[in-house]
Amino acid sequence: MKKRYDISSFLFTLSFALYPISALALYKIFFVGIAASFTSLLFSGKLKRWTTFIKNPTVILALLLFALPFASQTWSQFPEETLNRSPVVLLQILIFIASATIFMSNGWRFGISTSLVIATTLAIVSIYLLHQYGSIRATSREMKDFSGAFSNLASSTFLVLFPLFLKASKKHANAAFLYAGLGISIIVIVLSESRSAIALLLFGFLMLTLFSPERKAKRVFNFLVFSLAVATTTAFLVIYLKEQITSLPVVGRFLDSQLVSGSGPLASILSPDSSANDYMRALMYNTGLEVIENNWLIGAGYGSIKGYMDLQYGFGVVSHNWIITCLGELGITGLILFLAFVTRLLIGLYRATNNHLISLNNRMLSSYMLVSLSLLITQGLSRPLLSNPMLGLLAGISFGIITISQRSTMSRDVVKSSI
Repeated sequence: MKKRYDISSFLFTLSFALYPISALALYKIFFVGIAASFTSLLFSGKLKRWTTFIKNPTVILALLLFALPFASQTWSQFPEETLNRSPVVLLQILIFIASATIFMSNGWRFGISTSLVIATTLAIVSIYLLHQYGSIRATSREMKDFSGAFSNLASSTFLVLFPLFLKASKKHANAAFLYAGLGISIIVIVLSESRSAIALLLFGFLMLTLFSPERKAKRVFNFLVFSLAVATTTAFLVIYLKEQITSLPVVGRFLDSQLVSGSGPLASILSPDSSANDYMRALMYNTGLEVIENNWLIGAGYGSIKGYMDLQYGFGVVSHNWIITCLGELGITGLILFLAFVTRLLIGLYRATNNHLISLNNRMLSSYMLVSLSLLITQGLSRPLLSNPMLGLLAGISFGIITISQRSTMSRDVVKSSI
């Protein structure tokens, strides 16, 4: 018997339908939607189970990690910057609890439906931008004022959705929609010209061959075949189509970056060149190192990287690296909380993937979440992570899967002990 898709699930999914266009000044609506979904769960009584979950180490780490940026306002060197930016991270608590609760009530179809809704919104906005401006990535001041960082948001979101579309399509009744989502994911990532997303897309395919519920021999075989295919294709492109490849915009952006060319990334970070490409990013890393050196113990306060840059240079950007964010802005406590939180999730997902006591669907979903969460964390080395709602969503669903897996194992142990 299928479980009913209730109002809290609908509100949550609708909120994430609006998230992809948050770059178009709809972030407040996203806030309201998540809050409404959480309130619906509260009044429905579905949050009662959290009276037992509150003692779970993963939940404790999530609450501390997502509350720390807001708490850092009390010692922040740039309290206004912290106050403006920390509520987005605080919202992650509601996203984490709501997504875990809805998943444990509705099963893996919740993850699929939410992913498809997000992909649909991203596709619609991408088509509009292509029609209106001829590009997804902002190429003019007018487009940038309208779309903001949509190309980065779209690529980073699709990056963590494509593993689900790729694998679930083989088992799901509505495979056509999932295959469409996979195709759109790859197209938008390429059109976004996001260097990290394109590189991690290949890495994600590679990870999917290793982390799946299939037999170990088959996983190793798939990994070797895919690795050989990538190596052969790369060699062919470099040898025979080098000029055509290097003329591509995304390749040009990569090769022209001062973090890659010239004296290398370390020299560029230590001494950013204002006349070279990626100056703002190099300057952000440079400022981040200074902040870490002087504030590694308790942190300078969430959002302080931008505050430091504004003060020293008259312009700035938020931290695009979770190491800088956690250690420089939140101190050693922030870094420990983050590492402990994601490590528990990744280990739990790996165990769930290999737990034959839970359904194949949940085992498959755990393998997708393992890959998606790994990709999100990796991309977080060059993109803001703690403020990305996809972190709360993936973490919540992952916690739900891990909880189901652990309960199945405990039930088996109880049955064994009673025999």
